Amino acid sequence: MCRNAEISWRTLNYAFRESFGVTPKQYLQATRLDRVRSDLRRREPSENISDVANAWGFWHMGQFARDYRRQFGELPSETLQRNGST
Repeated sequence: MCRNAEISWRTLNYAFRESFGVTPKQYLQATRLDRVRSDLRRREPSENISDVANAWGFWHMGQFARDYRRQFGELPSETLQRNGST
């Protein structure tokens, strides 16, 4: 990102904190988690959560589940179950 924008890491970090209140890394992770949630909502409860998470670059399932719960207040499996009951 820095190379493409022709700015330093410090400038990018400051701009993200100023605009979004988070670091670039936190912003990208939140965006990827949003995409996982969106995919899970469109899938069947029998679908494999780890396949969806891996497709978005999450490899450590324990950490992924903690981050997902922190962002959405539920586990990925709960998102799938709720999706299947609607």
